[in-house]
Amino acid sequence: MTGVDRPVRYAIFLSVACLLAGCERSPATSQDVPANPNGASVAAMRNEIAGVEDRVNRETLTKRLDNLERRIGELEATPEKLDLDLLTKRVEALESKAAASQLADRPVDLPKASTRPTAKASVNVPD
Repeated sequence: MTGVDRPVRYAIFLSVACLLAGCERSPATSQDVPANPNGASVAAMRNEIAGVEDRVNRETLTKRLDNLERRIGELEATPEKLDLDLLTKRVEALESKAAASQLADRPVDLPKASTRPTAKASVNVPD
């Protein structure tokens, strides 16, 4: 891995190690052997289900690991793209901030008071 900083390599290694550690299952759960004959078929089904779950988990983690390796390879190959993405996001943030400040600086048109007199409401209070 040329061009990748040492902390990045350690972070990748640590994340892969954590993902693989999550796949491990305790042997006690897959070796349930019940005392009755019907329990043996249930235990066999549990072992099959545990095997399928382990296989699915490993396949999922392998896909995620492959995806991460591909993305790291892309970043190693084109660090300019990363810089360009960061600059693009920064420019968009500055443009939105400038647009908001322009809206705040613009004078607000207030409604003009009418020139004709209006009738005042009178309240009759009985004594």
